[in-house]
Amino acid sequence: MLVQSFEQPFAYAAATSSPQYINEGGVFDVSAEITYEISTKDVTGRPNISQAIIYVPSGFQISNVQSLLIQDDAANITISNQAIIIDYADDAVGVLPSPNGYDRITFTTLGTPNIPAGLTNTNYTFYSTVSSKGIITGTTHQTNGTNANYPSQEIYVSASDPDVKCHIFPNTLANAIKTNSMTYTVANEGSSYNDIFQLRIKVPTDVISNIESMSSSKGAVMQYDGGTGYIYVYYTNIGALSNGQSDSISFDAIHKITNLNNPAQLKSFNSEADNNNGSGYVASSQDTLTWNVTFVPPDPKGQSYITPNEIWTSIITNTFNVYVYNNGPKGEVSDTALTNSFLPIFTSWSTSISMTLISSENWSSKPL
Repeated sequence: MLVQSFEQPFAYAAATSSPQYINEGGVFDVSAEITYEISTKDVTGRPNISQAIIYVPSGFQISNVQSLLIQDDAANITISNQAIIIDYADDAVGVLPSPNGYDRITFTTLGTPNIPAGLTNTNYTFYSTVSSKGIITGTTHQTNGTNANYPSQEIYVSASDPDVKCHIFPNTLANAIKTNSMTYTVANEGSSYNDIFQLRIKVPTDVISNIESMSSSKGAVMQYDGGTGYIYVYYTNIGALSNGQSDSISFDAIHKITNLNNPAQLKSFNSEADNNNGSGYVASSQDTLTWNVTFVPPDPKGQSYITPNEIWTSIITNTFNVYVYNNGPKGEVSDTALTNSFLPIFTSWSTSISMTLISSENWSSKPL
């Protein structure tokens, strides 16, 4: 009598996800596609497999399970207590062969477990087992292994990306004032444990020559890099800027606009935040206010007087001189306009007006 003996069943298995790092969140916030491979390639002396079970950690909601090998997914794949049960023996396929058998199971997960406090990312093991029940008497479920072709059954979950809202004040700066004190307000509106460890503010270096006198209301360490144009704010010395916290970042911005009459121009002080979840610096967004600043030329500011300041009614023709003074900031140049606004006591005017550009702090006389 020929007797064939088998060891317990065995297979290799690997799990991957898309995206590779799943952001922490609830079932209505986060979804991921999981690909789970089970293979008996290079497995020898082991029986065919009648059933496989994939164990999904608590916190991941499972849906839309499909198998490459199973012909009737609805009838032969079940979900029970975070376990995906694939019954090959009940399907027309019969078995997952050994050796050289292969199946690819795909499914969707909604939501994630809560990452433990203090961590920005962690991994969860999606382990699996195989069984030869109904094929070989006495076999039990055996945990699948890994190798170079199927290297990991780990799925990675990271803290959600930073959610930082910002605005700057003031939002209007005069070309005539070189140094301006600014306040940049940031608020961490991320989910629980979404701590901000560093922030950077992009300075518009085409109009700003330097940043000085930096400070943080939270006591963060600050540094300005003139080469990149970033103000760096490091919160690691105080731990972090935690969820629900805000910071008022103060600094002096020195602009390099030389022409006071330069037309109004809008510039942005946008920012990015990093919570060490592996995504690097992530763009912040404006709150109900704005991070834009407009640089504006000064408003016209003039003074004038007229001579003589009295007329004789016995003199039919009168000559007046109007003196105009540009009282604007030094460096401002105005295209002066004179308006005839005398009371209508004269029957006619004979004007001789020579229009010139008047530099600030200079007089110009205009005969009328």
